[in-house]
Order: sequence, then structure tokens, then C-alpha cells
Amino acid sequence: MKKNIPVGAWLKRLLAHPVTKKVIVWLISIVGEKLAEVLTKKLVKQESAGIVLKEEPMNKFSNTSEKRLSTCHKDLQILMHRAIETSPVDFGIAEGHRSVERQQELFNSHPPRTQIDGVKKKSKHNYDPSQAVDIFGWVNGRTCYDIRVMSFLGGWIMSLAAQLHKEGIIENKIRWGGNWDSDGEIITDQTLVDTPHFEVVF
Repeated sequence: MKKNIPVGAWLKRLLAHPVTKKVIVWLISIVGEKLAEVLTKKLVKQESAGIVLKEEPMNKFSNTSEKRLSTCHKDLQILMHRAIETSPVDFGIAEGHRSVERQQELFNSHPPRTQIDGVKKKSKHNYDPSQAVDIFGWVNGRTCYDIRVMSFLGGWIMSLAAQLHKEGIIENKIRWGGNWDSDGEIITDQTLVDTPHFEVVF
């Protein structure tokens, strides 16, 4: 039975993870030193707030997450499967393909949850297979969209995406909703912050 461990102890194990060095290099060079500092120093302080993370990766998605992911572009399927196998932070798939009706529902909600109506302009989610996928963090047995958790997952997944694309395992580059312009500055310079969102770039 897997046990939960405090973030402080978990972080020490994370730093020994074989993929971690690559992630840290990516964070420093692409995301920037500020986020790297947040993830390597400030995250430890969350131990006092009672946040604990699983000692071992989940290694597989739930049936629901698998079903949602199966509606996505093959590059996203490969990437997310590789990510769940290696990430120290558990996560699931919130949404893959999105019908026009669902897109309209989000567009017409108050306040609107998207700027795209699905008719005049299609979302990446409206294609079949979906060219986008949304994820959620899973921390302490609950869905988590905490900016620190989602930023870590964003860095982890984008590092893997760059590696898989370089190796020719996925055909296309990936864009993250926490850094739309890929300029190395996340969150603060984005008009729309959508950290759960990852999409294929053609």
C-alpha cells in the first residue's frame, strides 16, 4: 500500500529522480529562474499547510481519464502516458474532445468560460481527434488546480514534450496554456492563463 509523505521529504526524493535534472534545466532556461526558485524552495513550505504528495508515481490513468485521452491526437496520448508514468505528482485527464454543444455552453455561461464559440471559430478541443487536452492535479485524494501544482506539472510535461519531439517519438511540438507565447515568462504575462491546457502545434 502506497503511503503519503510530507512535501519536504518528497522533494528530496524528487531531486534524486533521473528525469528531475532535465526538468530543472528546462525550468531555468525556458520558464525562468523565478519559477525554479518557487518549485525548489517555496514548495517545501507547503508541508506546514498539510499538503502531502504520493511517494511513488501513479503509473497509470483511471478508466475515465483513459477514455477522455483516447479522444485526443496521438501525440497528446503518447505525451500524457509518458508523463503519468514518470511524474512524481499524480494527475488525471479533465477533457479531450469537446462537442460544439459543450463549447457553446461554456461560451454562453456567465461569466463566459471560453472566448471561442465553436461555430464561428473552433477550439482545439472541437476537432476529432482533439488537438488539445486539459489535465488536473490529484493531491491528497482530491482534484487540485493549485497554481504551484499545475506549474510543476506544466514544467514536467513540457520538458517531456521537448524530449519526445527531439527524439521523433511525437511529430509535433506542444504548447502549454501557462505560457502561450513560449517566451520563458509564465502566468504573469499571459492574457489568458489556462494551466491545465496542452495543445498540438501544427
